[in-house]
Amino acid sequence: MGGHFWADHGGAVQSAIVGVEHLISDLPDGPLTAEQLHSVQESAAAAAEAVRDERTVLVRCRSGCNRSGLVVAQTPIELGQNATSAIALVRQQRSPWALNNRTFEEYLTTGLDVACLLAGLEAPA
Repeated sequence: MGGHFWADHGGAVQSAIVGVEHLISDLPDGPLTAEQLHSVQESAAAAAEAVRDERTVLVRCRSGCNRSGLVVAQTPIELGQNATSAIALVRQQRSPWALNNRTFEEYLTTGLDVACLLAGLEAPA
């Protein structure tokens, strides 16, 4: 697991360069905006397409539990699985503590389309 940046021997920060399709979404581990939820949908759709094509997919975040768990759980939903079994699969395969962010679990059980609409109704800060 790693980040999008690394420090060379001199301590200078460098951007990580990958040789495969690389999608990046900046998400907090808290309530998401409609735009951020849409980004989760796009990432999960791309992961689902890769799974259909029998390609390997890596989804990562800072701790590997909530933000990545949200995208990973949405992927089998994109493939036709229900939210409850997708969440259970993530917790079984990653950790019982994965998706411990209750808001993210509610996004999945409500459906990201509905969550996007509801988030879009919030007044701007």
